[in-house]
Parts: sequence; structure tokens; C-alpha cells
Amino acid sequence: PVRPSDGKPIGKIAWIQCVGSRNIMIGADFCSSACCMFALKEARLAKAKLGEETDTALFYMDMRTFGRDFQRYRDETEKKHGVRLVRCRVHSIEPGENAGDLKLAFVDHSGVQKEESFDLVVLSTGQKKSGNNLAETLGMASSEGLEILDSALGLKDIAATVISASKAASRMAALVSGATDKASSEIKAGTGREETGYAERPRIGVAVCLPDPDKDGMLDREGFVASLGCLPETVVTGFFNDTQAKEGWSLVGDFVLDNKLNRLVVVSPRPDRLSPTTLALYRASGLTTSLVEFVDLHLITGSQQPVSEKTRIALGVVEMAINRLRSRKARTGKPVDVAKQALIIGSGPAGLSTAIALAAFNLPVTLIEKADSLGGNAANIVDPETRKRVDDLIQKVETLEGIRILKNCQWKETEGFAGRLSTTVTLDTGEKQKVNHGAMILATGGGKAQFAEYTCGGHDKILTQFDLEHRLADSQASLTDVKTVVMIQCAGSREEPRNYCSRICCVKALKNAIRIKETSPETTIYVLYRDIMTYGDQEQIYTQARRLGVLFVPFDLPERPKVSIQENTPGVEIFDPILNEALCLKPDLLVLSSGVVPGSSNGFAEAGLCQITEDGFIQEADSKWRPMDTGREGVFVCGLARNPVNAKEAMDEGEAAALRALRILLQDRLHPQRLAARVRHALCSRCGLCISTCMYGARYFDPQTRQVMVDPASCQGCGTCAAMCPNSATVMGDFEDNGVMDALEAALD
Repeated sequence: PVRPSDGKPIGKIAWIQCVGSRNIMIGADFCSSACCMFALKEARLAKAKLGEETDTALFYMDMRTFGRDFQRYRDETEKKHGVRLVRCRVHSIEPGENAGDLKLAFVDHSGVQKEESFDLVVLSTGQKKSGNNLAETLGMASSEGLEILDSALGLKDIAATVISASKAASRMAALVSGATDKASSEIKAGTGREETGYAERPRIGVAVCLPDPDKDGMLDREGFVASLGCLPETVVTGFFNDTQAKEGWSLVGDFVLDNKLNRLVVVSPRPDRLSPTTLALYRASGLTTSLVEFVDLHLITGSQQPVSEKTRIALGVVEMAINRLRSRKARTGKPVDVAKQALIIGSGPAGLSTAIALAAFNLPVTLIEKADSLGGNAANIVDPETRKRVDDLIQKVETLEGIRILKNCQWKETEGFAGRLSTTVTLDTGEKQKVNHGAMILATGGGKAQFAEYTCGGHDKILTQFDLEHRLADSQASLTDVKTVVMIQCAGSREEPRNYCSRICCVKALKNAIRIKETSPETTIYVLYRDIMTYGDQEQIYTQARRLGVLFVPFDLPERPKVSIQENTPGVEIFDPILNEALCLKPDLLVLSSGVVPGSSNGFAEAGLCQITEDGFIQEADSKWRPMDTGREGVFVCGLARNPVNAKEAMDEGEAAALRALRILLQDRLHPQRLAARVRHALCSRCGLCISTCMYGARYFDPQTRQVMVDPASCQGCGTCAAMCPNSATVMGDFEDNGVMDALEAALD
């Protein structure tokens, strides 16, 4: 890669954060949430592509790595990859001394004015809300059946957007749940030929779908048809207009039925096997996705090649597809009858939201809670609005008929697979009870972190933000004697062994500081911080605190505050980089932001229900696109059990987890995955390598048959077990040995 302006090799790159955001002068009093991580990833990618010697620097005000694993990513980027992080606000960008270079003027962390030239400057412009409020324009802002999501409710990263969309989909599905049953039956009506298609002798057709069958110039039709006619079991070849419309696919469906085809190869310039129009093909023809192969004509023929060469290449690829179809066998796994009941472990905001969302579909829900009351960690919530939302959830759960609540109940073990799980719980009487369910949601929550930093062994003037919040909410408590308050952020957090941001601490500290200032404006408040994590619209809380006169002093770990007890009063020493001198503070109250920790999930991990991170959180299957899945089919996670979240975020995750569980619970039977693995027991040595390798818990040893088995509903078709098997005893669906070898033979012919 070279510089776009003059083609010069790039050796030095700067990223400037918060361009167009976090700036009240332009009305952008918000944080775009995702820019900091974008920049960190881009800087690492630049070093990977241009060489580790490339000088990369990020100029930032606060590095907002508030995601569960983001802080470690930042540390690794800075320490291992050598990306420079410079805390400052860049004043200006001017032309550099060398042609094409750019010179940045800024004041560094110590207050020294500096200039530095770069080959390339990247502006982190972030996101901005749309100026058009469509819901208000249509007069539907509070209408039932309307859900507002994505950045319309606040700027989000990918994972938060997926969760928001899943929550909205869950609510919409509940509103139309009666119609979904009918739609589901209509879709399934066309799939009756699936098993017969495998059992019958292959009758393979080739459907060539071109933009203009009269003026395509892409294939020699006569030669193409003649060559395919020589292949065994290839019955007929047909040419069709562009099939992007449903009508086009209907013609292909008629082509399949008229020629009694049970397998089909579709040749098209832009095939999409899962588009709505393509789904019409499956319904019209009765063929399933496993009996249809798609060939992308644009990927195998260049636009400048002669027609004869295009035809030759297309014939080779189509023959490969035909050979794969010819050897395709039926799925051997039997469908699993689904137990249409959900089990939720934990009754915090996330678990309560999940229970209500599932009950909306008239599904029985069992909610177990180890304590004697519902709410979980929400008992610590003081904010009136949030407290009311949680209380409303509790009241609704307790009144809904379909939800069975088991308090003072402990999880013991879970057996089975997706759709047919069985969990043993211990009731408050000591009695053990089995609960049969099709899906399981882990909402085990967490609690306040315990720490020793800055506490000096305990002192009545040293307390946590949680304690201060309760004191401020107590009408009997008084802070009239408090003249100076010092708040230290990230106490025990964002460093090993608890190297993650708890997300809630900064906002809680700012709200507490604002409340003190509003009732006692003369009180001096210092907030000692590493990075203020007010993402999204929470930036406005930060702005309000500064306007009220709250003082902010940044520090890095090497210059962390020193706390001591002097004359029965806490003393705090910290170096202020703006004043360029040490501050010696004697606060009347020293308040520590301690963060949160997850509840213990080791038992679930040992039972193979999930994997846990090094910090004890439950690991999701994919942090961006499958944030509610654990990787074990049928087991889902939400709330503080997965990552640090506030109450509202926990509720959103609960509804998103419910949607994922509905994929299973709304089905009568779970059919095997198309690419599910199967075992050739005659070749299996029962070494167990596939069992330990499977990350989805789909492999197990059956003590009755003494064979290694596959649960087809849990198998995701990743192929890891097949790669690990030393005897080739594992075969992946749709990738039988004969089909693969025949396809290779056609490719080499």
C-alpha cells in the first residue's frame, strides 16, 4: 500500500479520535461507541500489512475500551504491537515540511506543545444519528407494533446492534405469533420430496439462468448442452431468463417437476441460495438446499474471454457440481421431538426479561433462583426509573400463569441435547427434581467486586460508589459536613487479574457527583480517572458534571494515586499533568469505583454447557454475530453472566436470548443439520479425540452401544472432528468421499 496522493510508501500513520463527536461547539455531545476499537484494529492491521516497523500513533482524549475483552486488546496493541497512544486533543493539521506530509500540532499529556509529521492521517469520524425521526413523522412514536432500534436509540457497535435487532424481532414475533405457524406450514409444504430425492436413482437437471438468453454471449449453448448430455444421470439442460424475480424461479420449479428431477444444478451470474426469491425455487420444486448446487458464472468466466473458453471453464465447474450431487446421501440422524419448555437460571433483569418474552408465545417457562427473592443483582439498583422497570418485571413474572418460579433452588446437572434437555435441581426442601426442557438460558448474573486497592484496611471515610449511591438516596443521611470528595475510578479494574471495564462505574460516579453538586454546589469533587467510559448519549452526563464544576484529573497506572491515612483522614497524592505538579488532597470522603464480577459458572463449564473466559464470564459463540449463543446448541446466555452490562442492556440481552431460544422451542421436531457429521462405526477406534475436540458438545460416548455418537441437532458441521479423526471414521454430510473425489477428478480432467 502507498499514499493515495503521490504513491509514496507509507511509514508513519496517525489516527485522530473524536472528529465530529464529543464536541459541544458543533452540537455533537455524544460518543460514537465504536471508533476507539476501530482505530486500534486499523493500527494493528496497518502494522501487519506495512510491517511492524511502521510508526502508528493514536491521538485520543479517552480510549473507550468498555467491552469485556477490549481492555486486553488495547494493552496488547500498545505493548506487543508498539502502537503509540497519545492522550491529547489535536489542535490543527497543516502541510508538513516534505511534500505530501501532514503536520499535527497538539499539547501532550504533560502540557508540552508539540508538532509531529506523518505520511498519512486517519480521522475517526464515527457515527451520527439520522436527522429524520421516521417514527414521529409517521405519527407512530408510541404505537404498538413499532420497534425503534439500531443507532436511532443510541450509537452502538455491531454486537449491541445485533442484540437490539434481536430484541425487536422477539417482540414483533410475539405480536404475529399466530401468523407464523401458518407461514411455517406453507414453507414446509414443498419439502416432501427430500427423502425420496435421496432414495431414487439420481435424475439431475441443469438450469442455466442468464440475464438475456438471446444476447448473452457467455456460453456456446449447443456445445454446452451436448457435453452435459454425455454425463451419466444428467437428464436435461434448460435455459431461463434472469431469475431474480419469483416468477423466474417458478419456471425453474416447473422445469424440475415436468422432467421428474430429484437433483438440480443452477448456473447463474449471481446466485443467492438464501434469498427470498431463491426460497421460492425450493417451494416450487420440492427440492431442499442439499439437493441443489449453485454455480456462479461470473466467478469462473472473465468478461474478456472468448465464448469457447468460457464454455470450457463452465463445463468443468458444472461437472464438479453434478458429481457432488450424484453421490449425495440422505441424512442418517433422526429428528428429535422438542420439549416445548424453557429453563432459565437466574432472575436478574436479564432472566426476568427472557421469561416474559418466552411466555408471550404461550411456552411454559421454569425460572430458578438461588436466593429467596427475585431480582438478582438488581437489589443494588437505586435509580428510581430503573428500579421501577425491574419491579414491573418482577410483578409481571410473578403473575404470568405460564412461568413456574423456584426460589432457593440450586442447579445440579444437565443432560441431553438441544430440544431434549433434562436438568436436575435441588429445591429449598432438599428434594431433587428433574425439569425437561428444549432450551436453557444462563442468566446467572454477578455482583460487586471485592478489592483491596486504596482501602488501607478499611476506614469509615472510604466507601464504594454503590455505598455512596445508597447514602445519597437515603433521606435521613446528610453530607453537609462533606466539603471535599475524591473519587478514584477503576479501583482493581482494567488491570490484571481483573483486566476489564465494568461499564457502569463511570456513569455511576458522574451521577453521584452531579447529585452532590446539585444539593451542595460548594462541595469540591475530584474524579481521578484513567479513561471516562461514557459511551453513546452518556457523554451528556459527563458534560453536565463538568459544567457543574466537577474536577477531572487523568492518570496512568504507573502514576496511580497514593492513598494513606493521616490524622484519621484519608490522604490522596496524585500528579496533575495539566498543572504539572503533585496534588495532596485530604477528602472528607474517598469514593472508590470497584466494578462488578460475574457469578460462578464453573459448574456449567465442567458440565460442557459452555466455556468461560479467564475472568469467569460465559464465552459466547461469536461476540459480534451470535452474542447470545454459548456454542452449545440449545444453551444461551445473557446479562452479567456474559459481560458487564447495565440494567437496561441486561434486559435487552434477555429478550435477544429469548429469540435465539425460540428457534428451537417453536419447532415440533429438530431435524439434523445439513452438514452434520456421522460416524462409520466399523472404522471407529473409540479413541475419543473427536469428543474432546468438538466445541459444541455434539459428540459423546454411548455406554449402552459402546459407540461414539453424534447429536445431529447440536452438530454445526464445522468439520473439526473429521479433520482430527485418525481413521477417517467421521464423514461430513454432503461431503462423502465419493462425491469429493469425483469432483476433484472432474476438476483435474
